[in-house]
Amino acid sequence: MRAGPVHPPGVRRFRVAAAHLSREAHDCRILQDWVALGLGSALLPGPKVAAGTPARPVQRGEVPVTIAYQACWMATSPLRTEISGLVSMLTAMS
Repeated sequence: MRAGPVHPPGVRRFRVAAAHLSREAHDCRILQDWVALGLGSALLPGPKVAAGTPARPVQRGEVPVTIAYQACWMATSPLRTEISGLVSMLTAMS
């Protein structure tokens, strides 16, 4: 007789093809899929949350939290042109 993995009470077990569970999230939809499968949680911009997805705002007291990002790289980096272009593209998207 072969014993399977033991799951704590209340934890659901999913059979999902490994190819479906990419190691990298390429968009917000993938993160929401992972959350729906019980694989964790995600912090997404409000407009990126799909309709019908359980979500709540992140707040400190009654004030919505603002998250800021900063990109830094060495001026002598051989990838400085590519990095600068990426930062410009991301900035334009916000």
